[in-house]
Amino acid sequence: MPTRTLVADEKVSVKVIAQNGMNQKESPTTEITISKAVATDPLDGYTVPKPSVDPVTSADTSVTGQITLNNPPVGTTFIANVKMADGSIKKANVMPDDTSTVATGALEANSVLEVTITAQNSGYEKVSAPTTVTVSKADPLENYVVAKPSVDPIKEGNQAVTGNVTLNKPVPDGTTFEAMVTLPNGDQITATVDDQGHFTVPVAGIKEGDKLTTVLIRIVIQ
Repeated sequence: MPTRTLVADEKVSVKVIAQNGMNQKESPTTEITISKAVATDPLDGYTVPKPSVDPVTSADTSVTGQITLNNPPVGTTFIANVKMADGSIKKANVMPDDTSTVATGALEANSVLEVTITAQNSGYEKVSAPTTVTVSKADPLENYVVAKPSVDPIKEGNQAVTGNVTLNKPVPDGTTFEAMVTLPNGDQITATVDDQGHFTVPVAGIKEGDKLTTVLIRIVIQ
């Protein structure tokens, strides 16, 4: 007997037929209306993992992180969400290696971001608990290269150590330079490096054969 898929809101009749030999007897008929199927949420009972977020600085223009998946339902995909300080939401897909990179644009130091993960499956969504991260002030010297100084010859009785250093450009705003000399007794003496890279560090009591530690350039952010 042919069959077909029942459609919501159709009406069907149901009766029972008793048969004994050549004899039959039918029950009263019951009519029912086909209701819409209730979809099953594949994410029901699944806990979306809370994300781990890498440190963020004011020099960054994105937020990166990762999640540890715990056997998600088949067909589940994940999206990383970053709630910005102004309340706007930035999103990016979680990659197959469980990492994510969400482009945010410029970030302000000390602003607080909230990162969540959204699981999606068959039209259903479920969101993880949030991870908050505070944007730290970027180190302006992180990628700056301090050149090795050149030191003028030193003779016994000299009252200063002089030399110069190339100040690589661009110099981060607010940066000053100091030359540091370490004497044989461990004392450290410093002097300011001028804007041309020259320095004069006052010393006393230098004797022939004394070894001075190579002059270092110390950077001070004001």
